[in-house]
Formats: sequence, C-alpha cells, structure tokens
Amino acid sequence: MDREYLPDLQDDDVLATTSYGFKSSQCNGLAYDPTTVYKVPVNYDGSSRGAGATSDYAIASQFGSYRNLNDISSRPTAGSTITVRVTNGSRQSSWYPNNQAVTIYGDVGTFIVGYVPTSGSNWNTSNGDLKVTVVFATGTFPLTDVKIATGTPTKNVYYTYTGAQTAMNYSYVASGAVVKNDFFNECDTAADHKGNTKFRPVYAATSVTVPNSTISDAQNFANWQKHYKSRMLTMKAGVSLAFRDLDAKYRIGLTTLSSKNVTESDDFLDIRDFDNDPLKTVTTRQKWKFYDKLWKATPPSNQSTPLRAALAKVGQYYAKKAIVSGGGNQTYDPIQYSCQRNYAILSTDGYWNTYNEATSSPKYGPYQLDRTTLVGQQDGGGNGTKRPMFDGGSVTKTTEERWTRTEKRYMRVDTPA
Repeated sequence: MDREYLPDLQDDDVLATTSYGFKSSQCNGLAYDPTTVYKVPVNYDGSSRGAGATSDYAIASQFGSYRNLNDISSRPTAGSTITVRVTNGSRQSSWYPNNQAVTIYGDVGTFIVGYVPTSGSNWNTSNGDLKVTVVFATGTFPLTDVKIATGTPTKNVYYTYTGAQTAMNYSYVASGAVVKNDFFNECDTAADHKGNTKFRPVYAATSVTVPNSTISDAQNFANWQKHYKSRMLTMKAGVSLAFRDLDAKYRIGLTTLSSKNVTESDDFLDIRDFDNDPLKTVTTRQKWKFYDKLWKATPPSNQSTPLRAALAKVGQYYAKKAIVSGGGNQTYDPIQYSCQRNYAILSTDGYWNTYNEATSSPKYGPYQLDRTTLVGQQDGGGNGTKRPMFDGGSVTKTTEERWTRTEKRYMRVDTPA
C-alpha cells in the first residue's frame, strides 16, 4: 500500500521512476493528473487535514547557483528558440554546452524551462548571448530581475501524453507478466528534459488553473503530493471524505487486514453507533476513534494481503465467534437485531496472498465460523470462472444422453397367383 504506482506489475515489469510513464497519468494510475481536482481529506469533525505547501515547488528554492540575464519582454512559445543575454562577467565556454538543460526564472510563478540547442554555435562568451530552445513557459511577462540556472525543476514536474495509445492500456500473459507492447515501451522510455513526440514535460505553476476549477496547478499538485501520491494516502483520503457525513444512524467499526483478533487496539475498533456527540469527551466518540485509527494505519513491511483471512474474521465477528487477544472467545456482540443488514467494505491494493495467515492456533485464514474448517471454493471453478474470482477450484461436469429407439417391423404376405 505504500507503493506509488498502479496497477500491480511484477517486479521485472515495474516502470522505472526515471521513466516518462512513472510521472504520467497515461501510464501510472497514481501519478498526478492535471485534469483532476485533488480534494483535501478531513478529520472526524470535517475539518481539513491541511492543503499541501506550494512553497515546496518555488523555482528559486530548487536551485543553488544562478547567473543573471537581461529582461525578457514576452512569453515565448514551446518549441521556439530564443536568445537571452547573460550579464555576468568572466564568461566561460564550459558554462552552456549544447543540450544543456536550463531554467530561466524571476517573479514567483513565472519561469521558462528549456535547453541549449543540440547543434551549432549557441553560446557567445564575448557578448553573453545564449540560444535556448523552449520546452515550457508560464507566468506573467515581461520578466524582470531574471536569473538562469542549469538543470530543470525536479519537485513539480509531470508529463502529459500526446500520443495515440489508450491510457492505462496494460496487457498481460497468463503468468501475470505484462506484455511489452508499444504502450508499455512508450511508458517505460527514460525521461529526457526535452520530452519526446509522445510525452511533454509540464511544471506545476501558480499561474496555471486546473480546468473547470479555481485552484492553481501548483496548489493541486501540492495537495496530490501530500495526500494522494501513494496507494495508502489515496485510500485514507478517500475514506475520510466518504465517511465525513455519516452519523449515529450508522454503526461502524474498523479493522486492518493483519489484525488477527477482535480486541480493540490501533488495528481494530468494535462496531458502535458512529456518534460525534459534543457532550462526550472527544476521544470517547466513535467517529473520533474511527478516524484516529484510520490516520494511524500503516502498511505491513512484508507487503502482506491476507484478504481471505480478514473477510473470514469479519464473518466470525458478526457471528460472535471470533477470538480476542490471547486466544479467548469473543464476548462483545455487534449485532442488535436478528434481521439487520451487515456489510464489510474492503479496501485493498491487490490480489490476496497468504502472508500473515496462520494455520496453527490461534488460526487466521479462510476459515468457517468454527475457525477450523476451510471455507473452500465458493466461486465455482473450471474455465467458466474468471480470475481473480477463480481461486483454484474445479468442477465435474456430467452429461447424460438419452436415446429413443424406434423399431419398424415388416410382414411378408404371399398371395396365390
């Protein structure tokens, strides 16, 4: 759950963090998407968990040394080549070799990212003229008090896709390995500061607004970075917003996947009325307890996903047949009425595995209410059940054929001549 990419890929197939695809919503379901507004998650009382800090992406703070330039009168277009003048003295030929990435900036939110052209004579040490091919430009011009640094911003970059492939169009073979087709190969291409014909580098800026909203791209990016960058962060943010308006008309509890018993702890909360009664001490309110445990939850270090065991425990809990810490029998009954509906909402990032299951007492696994007998194959089996529902079962198909036999008899009759 602490991984920063979707979907699940086998270890040999995971996109490199230095690839275009890792930082593009074309290839990574968790990458920043500039068309999505990332809502700030909330606490138990609906208060904000805090927006991300855009100061982390200020261009000036991302570079140490810089040199000075003359003013730039207007914003250049991407793909154009401009000439700027370096005003520092003692200019060296080694400062700006061909293909050197550069960032030009001044006022907050106004900057240009580009590179020295790859061929020709582009850096004049005599008068300080430097040619720069523009990759990205944003903000308000004219730009004064201009500075130039070598390299590109690294904290606020993402890539937009301009090719023809369908987003997230992964294909797999039977073993689960990804197909290395055109889609995957485009995604796994090593990123370059110039971009390529499929991916364009973009830098989140305060001067750009997210479509159909009033939030700046930089603020939206900061919110994503703080609250949605990983699977775990996304899950927590989504749950906090989904449960925000629920009240004591609902009875809600919580368990982590690896919590093997029903004793209250940071990993387990009994089902009770989802109250936020202001007359109660804050820490005794069920809604506060739920959110407290939600925000404290951390993914296991061994990447365990014991989904079968966790769901079996919930069933045992509803039946008042689960175990408490130390192996004793459950005494608290979460059920109030014999005909009430009960649900389990499962949040997970992948297929089940057997890590953290236990086959010895106290058992933790896909067991029936007696905590001994396996649940077994419940989803059918054979070729008719698709993965991931198919979990190894088989079926025997018997075909009965019935035949009806019709007999015709003929009688020979001889007549006299």
